[in-house]
Amino acid sequence: MKRFICCVFIYILISGSISGCWSRMEPKNLSMLNSVMFDIKENGDYQIYKEIMKLSAKTGGKDSSSGQENTVVTIICEGKTVAEAARKEFNGRSLFGGLLKVRLFTEKAAKSGLLPIMDFLTRDPLTDEMTYMAIVKGEDPYRIYSSIPGMADMIGNHIDELSRTQPKLTSESIFVRSLDFIKDYYSDGKQPVMGLIEIAMNESKSLRIGQSNSGEADYRIIYNGLAAFKDDKLVGYMDGKEARS
Repeated sequence: MKRFICCVFIYILISGSISGCWSRMEPKNLSMLNSVMFDIKENGDYQIYKEIMKLSAKTGGKDSSSGQENTVVTIICEGKTVAEAARKEFNGRSLFGGLLKVRLFTEKAAKSGLLPIMDFLTRDPLTDEMTYMAIVKGEDPYRIYSSIPGMADMIGNHIDELSRTQPKLTSESIFVRSLDFIKDYYSDGKQPVMGLIEIAMNESKSLRIGQSNSGEADYRIIYNGLAAFKDDKLVGYMDGKEARS
């Protein structure tokens, strides 16, 4: 009986010592990605724009026009490879991609070929294949991060909201997830397509709460049409009417 009690006591002691979370990471210590944009420089290096949710008032400052705390921080990371640029941490915080809503690509990156990026997405254990993918058309794609994201507070959230509402209102746009794009790439007789974004001047006089009314130029996001690929390279676009068919 004493031996049985002793065994039970040891079992409880061991169970209590190994229970719990060994790799706990507090959200405030993570850099939570909401959207990313892949670009490629003239020398062939990869450049990634990372839209990071700001969870602590200690990071980032105030909006100079409204005096309110910013809710997002956008940083640019560079590297010789996609993995090197993607894994660079922000301010010592580990990147977390579980909340990533959309992956954006510049025309330059798409025309040079997305195979290295797709290879990274399928191999890296921290990437999500259910994230939407879209091309940002134009010579200044970085302006998307100074655009008005609809009624959302971040670009990724805005695209995610459009994916739930826009297909019900119009059939002139498509929303393609990373997994669908990769499947189409490897399917015989089928070429992949992707959503298309254009950045336009905001001509509306209506202002959101906290938005500057100083007369400075603002931009808005137009999600319409599609981007057509040949294998992994961008070859052209279709407008809304063409995409509908």
